Formats: sequence, structure tokens, C-alpha cells
Amino acid sequence: MKKFIFIFALFVSIALGANAQIYTRKRVLDKFDDTLLDKDIKTLVEKKDSTFIIEEKGSAPVVYTILHFAHYNSKGDKDNIVNLVDDVYGYQECWCVVPEKDTDNYYKDYLACALEKDTSKRDDMITKLIHDYCYYIIHRVITTKYTHEYKAEYFWIQKGEKNGRTVYFK
Repeated sequence: MKKFIFIFALFVSIALGANAQIYTRKRVLDKFDDTLLDKDIKTLVEKKDSTFIIEEKGSAPVVYTILHFAHYNSKGDKDNIVNLVDDVYGYQECWCVVPEKDTDNYYKDYLACALEKDTSKRDDMITKLIHDYCYYIIHRVITTKYTHEYKAEYFWIQKGEKNGRTVYFK
């Protein structure tokens, strides 16, 4: 009976940890893609149904809530390799997220925006929402064009489209 419980617990723990990926290098870039920081550090990135958890070794985990209504720039998938940029092939998955600590304020401001009747004021409120709260998470897998041979995988998070980003490499 003890062996059965141990094996069952082992399979459950493997199944729960299956969405976690370990990245070994962190690079922080400014908005001009100049490197501000480049170091080897293990980072665990876990995606659940409604959250991302990013935990760097020696730091507390940071939780991001996925905004399911905001699909952002995903291209291709594992079975459908596409040309991402220039001569780079693979696929990317993208999400718009809000830090968990800001989720309540985001939804309060989002509701005020949705109830606003003046369209120009609503547009300004939407821009402010995106600027104040939204981050983009992008997971990209790079492969060869014809044989789909795995070449690289990385994950990045950035605030807005005109700011720097933090990139995690496998």
C-alpha cells in the first residue's frame, strides 16, 4: 500500500510540474536592445490556466494574471512552423498579463473604462490602462526552416511595447 501511495504521489507531482520550464540565463535589455544585465541564473517559469509564475533562484516568485480576452501576436504552433522575422523560423506564443498585486486595481479601472460613454475619454482610459498595468509575455521557439530542428528557446517579459525587456534563455 505504501508503494502505491508513493508511486501515485510521484505521478501527481510530475503532472503538476509538467508546465514548468527552467531557463538558465537572464538578459535585461533597454528599449534600444542594449544589454543592461547579462548573467547566469536559474529561473523557473510556470504557466497555469490563468497565471504565470516566474521565480528566479534566491528571489520570491512573481505571479502574473493572464488577461484571457487580450490575445497578442501569437504566430504558428508546434505543428505549424512560420517565418517569425527575417530568416528566423519557429513559433511564438504571447499573452497580455497583469501583476497579481495590481489585478484588483486593473479590473476596477477596466470597469470604469467600460462604463465611460465618451469615446475619446474611453480611448484615453484604455491607453492609460495598457500603460499602467499591462505586460507582455512571449515564449518563442526557434527551429530550422525545412527540418524543424530545434535551435533555441527563450521567454521574455516586457512592459508596454516601447520599453525594455527581460529575456530568459534555456
